[in-house]
Amino acid sequence: MKSLCVGMLLVCLCVAGISAADDVKPPKIGEQAPPLDLQTLLQAPAGAQASWDAMRGKVVVLEFWATWCAPCIGAISHMNELADVFKNRPVQFIAITDEDEATIKEFLTKRPIHGWVGLNTKKSMFKSYAVEGIPHTVIVGTDGKIAAITYPKDVEAKHLENVLAGRDSGLPLSTDDDNKPTVSAAKPPGEEKEEQSAVFQFVIRPSKGNVYSWTSGRAGTNDFGIVYESKALGVAVSNLVSTMYGVTGSRLILESPLPEGRFDVLFRAPNENLKEMEAARRQVIEATFGLTSRRESRELDVYVLTVKTPGAKGLQPTALTSKGGSMHAGPNGFEAVNYTIDSWVKSSLEHQLKKPVFDETGLKGGYDIELKWEAGEGLSPDPDKLISAVREQLGLELTLTKRPVEVVVVSRRPKP
Repeated sequence: MKSLCVGMLLVCLCVAGISAADDVKPPKIGEQAPPLDLQTLLQAPAGAQASWDAMRGKVVVLEFWATWCAPCIGAISHMNELADVFKNRPVQFIAITDEDEATIKEFLTKRPIHGWVGLNTKKSMFKSYAVEGIPHTVIVGTDGKIAAITYPKDVEAKHLENVLAGRDSGLPLSTDDDNKPTVSAAKPPGEEKEEQSAVFQFVIRPSKGNVYSWTSGRAGTNDFGIVYESKALGVAVSNLVSTMYGVTGSRLILESPLPEGRFDVLFRAPNENLKEMEAARRQVIEATFGLTSRRESRELDVYVLTVKTPGAKGLQPTALTSKGGSMHAGPNGFEAVNYTIDSWVKSSLEHQLKKPVFDETGLKGGYDIELKWEAGEGLSPDPDKLISAVREQLGLELTLTKRPVEVVVVSRRPKP
C-alpha cells in the first residue's frame, strides 16, 4: 500500500490503487446493478435475502470496506448516522467485505455498523463492481439501477431522499483525481506489489492551480530496499519550513518575511537512510529560498493536555486491524483512525490553538478519535469552543500556562 500523509495543516490520507481486471466493464450510473453475491449476511433479520428481487422498491447503499482500511473505519460513524436517519424508511445499508466471519464479528464488537454486513469472500462483487479502492460506495435505486458511485462521506441525507423520490441523486460524478482517502481493495497493507522507482529524486517547482496536499510514505521497493516518497503540492514556504524542521507553526519564529507563492516539492529516497536524506533535504530548501535557522528556548504561553474523564466516546483504542492509519482535519472537526495522541497534538491541535501543547495524558498506542466543534472565522476555531469540545467529547483537559519551549527561529539571508 502507498501510504499518503497530508501535511500538518489540513488532512492526512491513505491512498493506493490497483487496475481493474481487464475483462470487467465498470458499472455505470443508470445501468442495472450487478448481482449481489454474498456468502454470509450478518445483522440481518431472520429469513432476509440479499438479492435485487427481494429488495425491489428499496434504495440500497452498498459500502465496500475492510477492517484493515483506515479510511473505511473513519467513514463508519458517518454512514451509521445516515443509517439511523433512514432506519424506518425503505433504505437498506449493506457493508460488504471480503474478510472472514470471525474477523468481522470480532471487529463489530469494537466498532458497530448500523446495517447489514455482507461477506463476499469470493471477491466476486469487488470484481463485478470494479472496486479498485476502498471505501467505495454504490447507491442503487428502487428500480435496481445504479443511482450513484461515490465516496461514503460525500453521501448526505438529501442525496438518499432524491433517490427515494426517483430523482437524480445530486452527487457529483466521481473522477480519478478526486484525491479521496482510499486504500487498495486488493490487499491489506504489507502485501502490495513491489515496483521499481528512482533511487533519489528531489524537485522544487512553482505550483500550478489551487491544489493543496501533502502526502508521504512507502512507494514500493527497488534494489536499495523500501522507497520513501513525499509529495507536497501547492504549499507555502512557511508550511514547508515548519515541516522540514519538524515543528508546528506555533514553535516557528519568523524574523523576516518568507518568499511568497506556492510550490510543489517532490522527494524520493531509500527509506533506510531517511534521516540523512532529511538533513540533506532541509539544506537544499534553505539554499533554494535563502534561509538560515537556529534553535533556541523561549518562554511561551502553552496548553497542557491531561486526562479528565477516561473512556470518553470520542477517544477509543483503535479498532483497526492493520498497522496503517488515517486522519482528516477541517475547520469544524477532526477524525482519525489508529492515531497517537502525540501525533494528533502535533498534526492538528497545536495548529488549531496556535500555541504549543504539552501532552501529559500518558496515553500510549493508537486511538480512533472523533471530535467536532463550532467553526470560527476562516479555518481557525474559537479556542474556548475547541477546548470545551475536547473536554466533553474526548475526556481531555487543556490548561493554559507558561513554559520554556524549544523553537526554530528562521530568517532570510541578506542578498549579496
